[in-house]
Amino acid sequence: MERSLTDMSLQLSLGNAAIRAFRRLPYQPWYALAEFIDNSTQSFFDHRSELENEFVEVSIVFDPGNREISIVDNAFGMSEEDMKRALEIGNPSSNPMGRSRYGMGMKTASCWFGDRWVIQSKQKGSPHEIEFSVDVEKFADGDPTATSTQVRNKDVDLHYTRIILSDVSRQMHPSRVKEIARNLTSIFRKDIAGGILSLSIDNDPVEYTGYQSTSFLERSSDGGRYLKEFNEVVGGIRISGWIGCFAPGKGGQSEAGISVFQNNRCIMGASDAWRPSSLYGQARGGVVNQKLVGEINLDDPSIQISHTKDQVLWQGSQQDDIEDFLKRIASDTDILRVARQTYRDTDTDQVKRDAGLSAFQEWSASPGLINQLSIQDVPLPEYARTRTEFVLEATREVEPDFEVSIPGIDKKIMIKVQDLSPNDAYCSYEITSNNDLVTVINSAHPGYATASRSENPLFTYFVHCAIDTWAEWKCQLLRGEIFPESVREIKNDILRHSPDI
Repeated sequence: MERSLTDMSLQLSLGNAAIRAFRRLPYQPWYALAEFIDNSTQSFFDHRSELENEFVEVSIVFDPGNREISIVDNAFGMSEEDMKRALEIGNPSSNPMGRSRYGMGMKTASCWFGDRWVIQSKQKGSPHEIEFSVDVEKFADGDPTATSTQVRNKDVDLHYTRIILSDVSRQMHPSRVKEIARNLTSIFRKDIAGGILSLSIDNDPVEYTGYQSTSFLERSSDGGRYLKEFNEVVGGIRISGWIGCFAPGKGGQSEAGISVFQNNRCIMGASDAWRPSSLYGQARGGVVNQKLVGEINLDDPSIQISHTKDQVLWQGSQQDDIEDFLKRIASDTDILRVARQTYRDTDTDQVKRDAGLSAFQEWSASPGLINQLSIQDVPLPEYARTRTEFVLEATREVEPDFEVSIPGIDKKIMIKVQDLSPNDAYCSYEITSNNDLVTVINSAHPGYATASRSENPLFTYFVHCAIDTWAEWKCQLLRGEIFPESVREIKNDILRHSPDI
């Protein structure tokens, strides 16, 4: 007898083997570990009035020898019902904007790290510690011995959760641990700076110093800073934060970018900061990727984030609306142009000067240039004359690219622009028998390439003015007098230096 379709009862189910898929989640180790800190801080927030401690302590210890990671907190702890709910995959929190909103993090992160894990939790006021352990492979195979539960008597005043991850397959080299610590500090920077979270990695407390006013470029006109705060509704979404330009010597590729927050927890930051292409361009290089920085808070319920909490899942026009807003305020306040260290003819003299001066300060403070100045010797004039004569002899028969006649003295300046060797002097000259001047400019010199890439004429002007004086100063300092040939040789060597600014 055939049954009708309406008589059939179909049900979607999830097999135990699906737990293996958690190992393939696109986590970075710091985002996986952040899941545990999210649970600890959320427990502290939810029960703050019931706890005596004014902040929550979280300790993460790596034991590469035994392939273990332990995470311990002194938050409120879990009851039996809390533990049951925490072990249900995909059972969301009752707080839709809390840090444990998806009901996935502890399970996915634990399986991502190791093949075995244990949870021990003691809730304040309860006489019992509850322990749950799981063998991931056995669980995936449906083995009934894969999990176990134990209950122990404990002092009612104790409160903590301890998670031990074993058979860890992820790298725990000291350099990796250091990177993890730096990124976790960035993710929970607001909790750490606000005294809410005390975080230690391998028993070393981490600190977040944040930004000082001197972290941002100063305006030449009024002494203010290139920094703009905002708190506005954009496309129906309330956003707040700030955007600014790092001062010379501050920032860098790993520090710049826009850090995105939700519930005071960084979703994208440090090495994974948001870099909208309309502000930062398509390439990861360039000065703007080292200088433009900001923070944005996206606490609106309509903003969705990935369940690994490392990406914003933009809906509709959200990204375009917010990106356009950031570009507008960064442009209107001149922050974007100064961060790019470029400007337009229509920009104010202040913007032009600040952009040029910022690039010049960055260049003059670069370690490579400072080292070049410190080791630069003063060549003897005879050596410089020999190099000059070599260039002049090699270009003797070359016709000038152009000539300039000087009225009143009836003399000419003849200019020759030649692709010589990169090792030849940046320029050479001689005075002819009838007192005309011949100048040979080497367009193959590294200094030519540096200048040709600059979109900032004032920067180039500042550089040449500075090098002229530095070269004469060094010659006077080490030789007691100034020899023109030696000065040009010093400048020649300094121009070879092309710091990455």
